[in-house]
Amino acid sequence: MQMQLKWDEKNATGYMFYESTASYLMLEGTRDSKGHAIIKEKDKQGNNTGLFEGELNEERFSGTWSTPDKRKQMPFKLTAAQNLAEMGAGQYSCQIKEKYFGQSFDLAINQGKVSNFRLFSVAGRNAHDCELKLSDLKQERGKSYQFLLPDGKFEAQSTKLYGDRKERIRIKETPDAVTVQFFGYWRHACGLNGFMADMLINKKTKKCKVIQ
Repeated sequence: MQMQLKWDEKNATGYMFYESTASYLMLEGTRDSKGHAIIKEKDKQGNNTGLFEGELNEERFSGTWSTPDKRKQMPFKLTAAQNLAEMGAGQYSCQIKEKYFGQSFDLAINQGKVSNFRLFSVAGRNAHDCELKLSDLKQERGKSYQFLLPDGKFEAQSTKLYGDRKERIRIKETPDAVTVQFFGYWRHACGLNGFMADMLINKKTKKCKVIQ
């Protein structure tokens, strides 16, 4: 389970990602000046699925999680993720095969920096293909993730097709998994007939799963 939160003097927002089901839940709520937070968990349809209440700071979030009707309650404790540069290097190669979609992926991370990236996808009945390589991209580091952004000719192509849509790929590594997520219009980086899927890579089995 992963949680990403950002907050100001009053509000807190973010999302939950459950690796076991490769699914997301949105988070929104409040945090007071003493660090006490009440955060609702919602599914894609906007339905409340749970409530986190506890103490939230830069190092941890701990307290009690409950169902909306309060019938089920349990304690929770989440600690801040390591900086990506502090995590071990890894190499990953995997494939996804579905009826009208296929995607192959190669990734290498070394001391918090992506040293190899290649993604090739084929989508639709007409097998429209798309390829992204590290040479098409530039990197920016976050605290616990790495951003890949358009560069060179691909940046000009992306801007021409979609305008300034903040196209980016986010790679996040945890002790158990690597997630690769596409933001903006990069799901259709090679045109509207192409498609790239967010992925979860199990570091132990090296198998990929499409994130729903």
